[in-house]
Amino acid sequence: MENCNQHGNCNFPRSICERICTAYISLSSEAAVIREKIGEKNLVNKAKWTLVEQKGLSEKEALGIMVRESRKKRQKLAETAALVLTGKAV
Repeated sequence: MENCNQHGNCNFPRSICERICTAYISLSSEAAVIREKIGEKNLVNKAKWTLVEQKGLSEKEALGIMVRESRKKRQKLAETAALVLTGKAV
């Protein structure tokens, strides 16, 4: 069995190293997607609470307004949230 020397002092057999690397790449991609979704969720929450504070809306009303605006403009909720935070929407 040949050891993998692709990663410095890797002492794993090549086949195991390849599986580990493939899994790592896959998990890294999934983690990036999750980080992006969390960022979008945080943006939406920040915009929602901005509307609550500025317009005296309930949390449910503020989110509903952003959802309707997103649907009307056919854009992602996070995009509408960004516009709310820059004062360009709702």
